[in-house]
Amino acid sequence: MDAIAAEAEVSKATVYDYFGDKQSLVQAIIDDASDMLTVTASASIEEHLNARAITSNDELAIALTALAIDVSETVMGVSDYSAVAALVSQQRWQSDSSEDVSIDVLVQMLAEALEGFGDAGLLDVPDSQLAASQFTALTVLLAVHEQPDVMEMDMNRVRQTMIDGTATFMRAFAVRG
Repeated sequence: MDAIAAEAEVSKATVYDYFGDKQSLVQAIIDDASDMLTVTASASIEEHLNARAITSNDELAIALTALAIDVSETVMGVSDYSAVAALVSQQRWQSDSSEDVSIDVLVQMLAEALEGFGDAGLLDVPDSQLAASQFTALTVLLAVHEQPDVMEMDMNRVRQTMIDGTATFMRAFAVRG
């Protein structure tokens, strides 16, 4: 609270008046990071997963890999997100908190895109929500799990995790011709 008051050039009492308590402040920070992830993911999905431009499994694999790399590099490579991830880790360590940056909107947007590729005959995704969750688990979530210290994250390793996770996803869900 002291650091935020100093940065905002207001009194600590003003920070408490606005947020109420430290937990509300932490939640506001986590919500902001979730919103940032949603904006990033939405733009990346729109950029990389244009269903009309993708007509083969190879093109889809390239597009999904580019999406995963784009989201991971944009989010994990941003110092603000890294600071939020460190804050969430610290909260878990100090208070057994289960708060985290929400990926629900990312998974929902990805599910809609994957369903479109299923309709186009490229993917076999009977449950697009589950497939989107599995893609996210094989890529972004695995990268975070492998390197929990976001301040020391090796982005080359993150990139390789995105490539490997997408390849695994395509082996599981691509329709074979």
